[in-house]
Amino acid sequence: MNGMREEREEEFREKSKKFWEEIRKMREESEKRNEEFKRRFEAVQAEIRSVIMKYSMSLEEEAKTALEWKLKNLGYTVKVEELEIPSLAKADLFAVFDNYVLIGEVKIKAEPSAIRQLESTIESIRRNRPELLEGKKIIPVIFSMRPKYIQRECEEKGIFLTDGYNDYTDLKKIMMK
Repeated sequence: MNGMREEREEEFREKSKKFWEEIRKMREESEKRNEEFKRRFEAVQAEIRSVIMKYSMSLEEEAKTALEWKLKNLGYTVKVEELEIPSLAKADLFAVFDNYVLIGEVKIKAEPSAIRQLESTIESIRRNRPELLEGKKIIPVIFSMRPKYIQRECEEKGIFLTDGYNDYTDLKKIMMK
């Protein structure tokens, strides 16, 4: 009887050892799969960031071109560029012409935060580079592919809202204010 018990215990130890060995192998395989997934996921994230950057940059170029064209139709030859005051402010759209300064933001989808960001940018320029605005009428602009979410607020605040093809607020009216 003692011999049978020892055989069962030995059999149990062997099965237990095999069981834990299988668990260890499964854990290693799982870790390898997790590492592979993580590597692939990071590669996809990097590619997505790259596509978004390219799209954003092309959207900014489209915005600059569209605004230059709209202003040309009003009789102004303007070069719209980006303005960056390191660590203080960045305007996606900036142009000085006649007695105007155009300051704008480019957004894929315009939300109320775009208005706050634009106002903050203008205020930062006013505080840190007042000579850029001296004696000039500010034309605040939001260029967006999906602008309708903020149309009423832009009208109330005198912000030119456009998608390049359609104007959702009146540029001439804003310039005359």
